[in-house]
Amino acid sequence: MKTTHLVRTLIAVIVISAGAVCLGQDKPLGQGAECPAIILRNWEGGYTRLRDYCGVKGSTLAEKDRKVAVLMFFATDCAGCRAEIPQIQSIAQEYAGKDAVFFLVSIDRNPEEVLPSFIKEFNVRMPVLLDLYGVAHKDAFHLPAVPHTYVVSKDGKIAASLDGATVTEKEFGRRLRQELDRALGGTR
Repeated sequence: MKTTHLVRTLIAVIVISAGAVCLGQDKPLGQGAECPAIILRNWEGGYTRLRDYCGVKGSTLAEKDRKVAVLMFFATDCAGCRAEIPQIQSIAQEYAGKDAVFFLVSIDRNPEEVLPSFIKEFNVRMPVLLDLYGVAHKDAFHLPAVPHTYVVSKDGKIAASLDGATVTEKEFGRRLRQELDRALGGTR
């Protein structure tokens, strides 16, 4: 009986501790936070530095050359992500020629196996970045789940943090357009 009570107590302590750890740093970066200066491998084999597009820490871009960056974190086996990909691509086309750049950030651990068919199936026409080890989505942005989309302002601040899993596809598109327009100064 004492052993059973001890085991239950230990299990409760472990569960509570695990919950505390999960709640600690897993809150995604929110509006107004400084965007991390991430560098990720891109699908073409090179590297993409966020500071080459917007005013994140370490950027040497002149203010007139900065862009609003949209980062959509996704996984190929995520149903919500698969639903948002066509919509974000459509929005990227709407904003072509504006001061905005769009990236898909894959959190898949085996991109060489899963991305070729995914890119073909969805006719992906925007840059795909690879977050192979969770450096961006876990360590820098503290994302507990995908899909999640960030709008990063020209001055390197998080202008919007959109959790795609909590809104409908229609609402996601409306909110992303609204946040992009705001970050771009009301132009489209």
